[in-house]
Amino acid sequence: MQRIESRLDHVVIVASNLEAGVDFCEKALGVTLVKGGEHARVGTHNYLLNLDDGIYLEVIAVNPQAGATDCPRWFGMDQPDQRERAAAGPYLATFVAGTTDIAAAVSALPELGPVRDMQRGQLSWQITIRDDGALLEGGTIPTVIQWPGGTHPTHIMPASGCRLERLEAYHPHPEQLRAAWSQIGLKEDGRLCIRQGDGQMPYLVARLATANGIIELR
Repeated sequence: MQRIESRLDHVVIVASNLEAGVDFCEKALGVTLVKGGEHARVGTHNYLLNLDDGIYLEVIAVNPQAGATDCPRWFGMDQPDQRERAAAGPYLATFVAGTTDIAAAVSALPELGPVRDMQRGQLSWQITIRDDGALLEGGTIPTVIQWPGGTHPTHIMPASGCRLERLEAYHPHPEQLRAAWSQIGLKEDGRLCIRQGDGQMPYLVARLATANGIIELR
């Protein structure tokens, strides 16, 4: 059986509305985000920022103009606790790992949920969305994505001058999280790492190098 390989694809900032999320990131990072588009199937829309090396930042919110959805919203956006958190301000909800074999990743870690076909404009991809739409382990277990034919959003994004220096996953049981990552072929490296959490709730911290210095998003 071919070995699954996964890598950090993008980090996800959830906001109660898109304007608030974009304003938050542009002020913090000192750059201008670019418009992404609409995800009709899940009723969301987004803006994006190239973070270099095939990694990007996504700011996403429920699209108030969207019609009915035919599957749960991703990234826990319909969960009551996540809605309450978004109402308090934009936040780093989770990250997405790009994989070489999404079906094998779900087979190895079924908690990821079903694979869904998605499209935004000319882009299409497959992504895991649980039937309840919830995040796993506070977002420290990623959503998994597969881009067909080597097509990737960063190929058409302008350079931003920002770079993801490190994404840290804090967890009360690091070995448990490490084992889950291993099942989908995701490894720690200089940019992606697992830390011992200081509480019971897992969480993420992204450290970005910008013209304003190192900025933390959480």
